[in-house]
Amino acid sequence: MVDFVLSKSPSFHAQALREELLADVEPVAEAIGRSIAELPESRQIAREIVDKLATRHAQRPVADVLLELGVTGRPDFDAWADATWPAVRTYLSAPAIVAWIDGIVDELVERQKLARRKRRRTSNSETTKAPRKAT
Repeated sequence: MVDFVLSKSPSFHAQALREELLADVEPVAEAIGRSIAELPESRQIAREIVDKLATRHAQRPVADVLLELGVTGRPDFDAWADATWPAVRTYLSAPAIVAWIDGIVDELVERQKLARRKRRRTSNSETTKAPRKAT
């Protein structure tokens, strides 16, 4: 039976899935997945897979990698934003993050001021130089 299952493509198995069958199978699949995920060997295998993927595709855009794997759908960005924005807002309002962002802004403003002063000095020194007399 295992040989048969492994010999077929994922689309072969997916064709047989109907909503009512999925509803019956889903809790069992989730329970099996949780049990497998708790095994130390599974965590090690997952780490190795992620490391291999990261090494192989480190410089490529995620969209290109997904396309190569046959994933052509586009996420519902509005749904992702709705789901993640409360957490992002909470994270960004944490005192440590606010202080960090304030520090970055202060540093950028200071660099901008220094650059402006340098441009003024350069501009002033060029205009105050006396022209040379021809001899």
